[in-house]
Amino acid sequence: MSLSRNIIANKASWAIGRTRARVISFVAQGEVVMLAWPIASAMLGETIMGLVDTKLVGNLGAAALGGVGVAGSLLHLSYVTVLGLMRGVKVCTAYAVGRGQPYHGIRYAQMGMVLGIGCGALCAVGFQYAAPALKAVQIGPDLIAPAIDFLKARSWGLPATFGLIALIEHRQGVGDVRTPMLVGLVGNVINAFLAYGLIYGHFGLPALGVKGAGYGTSIVEFLQLSALGVLLWRSSRQQKKAPAAMPELHWRLALRELLMVGMPTALHFGFETTAFVAFTAILG
Repeated sequence: MSLSRNIIANKASWAIGRTRARVISFVAQGEVVMLAWPIASAMLGETIMGLVDTKLVGNLGAAALGGVGVAGSLLHLSYVTVLGLMRGVKVCTAYAVGRGQPYHGIRYAQMGMVLGIGCGALCAVGFQYAAPALKAVQIGPDLIAPAIDFLKARSWGLPATFGLIALIEHRQGVGDVRTPMLVGLVGNVINAFLAYGLIYGHFGLPALGVKGAGYGTSIVEFLQLSALGVLLWRSSRQQKKAPAAMPELHWRLALRELLMVGMPTALHFGFETTAFVAFTAILG
């Protein structure tokens, strides 16, 4: 009799344990989804801007559409590479928050922003003289002019674009995934308005054609950088006023740690995207 009771008790205990494990797993999956979907939405923001620009220039003709597509491939390559580099901001920030030193996370964001702006400036200068490279890979002559026009206009916003990546990674590193998503959504709405107006000359704006799409996106990137920059500044002031504020992290150490964490990912993303772009160019 006691043996039967033990068997029944063991089965009941096993059933309860299994049910509890399922509940915990379900809750954990829900938490992951709630954390992941705003991050995915924020990452889609830049891609959607590019798609909107491409769609809006379609009425300018096949050459304009193809040229923006070519320029978009080069911009995507640079963006993805810097995105990999800025992953170091998220990792280092999350680690700093976890060890009870959130102010160090702010230093990582500051160094990431400086690094991103520097990378953006270098890419902007390089894209101003991209015509020989496009000719070397045998891009159609009718596509080169609109591609260069778009690249030159879009390049002015690259420092803001890459600096913005650092601030987005920082916000996500401290657990704030919704603010970057909301900033991206608002930015996409403004970008659609500006791009449409600057391409075709609506809303009292000049008609700049392909260049208008690039300038519109560049303006939006600076607006987004300003919005998240204000949040970073406010966080910095709050941390400095905190009674238990940690000692300040030296910028050289922060930069070195960012590069150690982010550089492998940047190389990974960069080589992978380069292979894809090269394969696409070979196929014509």
